[in-house]
Amino acid sequence: MGRIPVKTELIKRGVQLQNQVCCRCDAYDESVGHLVLSCTMSKSIWWNILAWVKLPVSTQFGSSKELLKQVDSWKGSKVWKKVINLILQTTIWHIWKARNEHEFKGIRVSGSKVVEEIKADSFIWLKSRSKFENINWVRWMDFNVRDIIH
Repeated sequence: MGRIPVKTELIKRGVQLQNQVCCRCDAYDESVGHLVLSCTMSKSIWWNILAWVKLPVSTQFGSSKELLKQVDSWKGSKVWKKVINLILQTTIWHIWKARNEHEFKGIRVSGSKVVEEIKADSFIWLKSRSKFENINWVRWMDFNVRDIIH
């Protein structure tokens, strides 16, 4: 997992930084696990996304890899699991993107804004890159997608 250039990884590579504290919470060292899963900002985002897709709200995953593997153990069709996997990967990407907005531009993106962007981008990506071009935005926002993931 050492490929994501969070502060702790950059320091391991010899990059000089002023500090290695997470810019989103200012409380803990910025590791991949912290940034993606255990930062209070990330936990809030995960809580909202998991509630939206009607999955048990748990932020007790050891790693993002573990979270993505967890999808395979959940009940549901192969198509449903692919949709959930897309949403989870979109969530990780948007958490990273929000971190970069703050770290490099000084822009604090709220958790609710990140959640909105995750829903919008996952809808667009699913609609444009899959056979589900008839997916409806209103139904998507309620995650009422039974007709496409039976």
